[in-house]
Amino acid sequence: MEEKKKKKCLACGVDLQYMRRADFRTGGYEGLSKLFLGVCAELDETTIPFDMYICPTCRKIEFYAK
Repeated sequence: MEEKKKKKCLACGVDLQYMRRADFRTGGYEGLSKLFLGVCAELDETTIPFDMYICPTCRKIEFYAK
């Protein structure tokens, strides 16, 4: 795994620990529209990659866009 740049917690100033990469889904349809459209509802859906960091002291989680 590549070495991640050290980041400081915005709340308490301690070095954050890298957890993992997370993908957040955006777009697409929800609710009844998705029920009727099925798989087609997910065609315009995209993902945005983020790096997740956690503070070992205050347990705050921070997300940084890739």
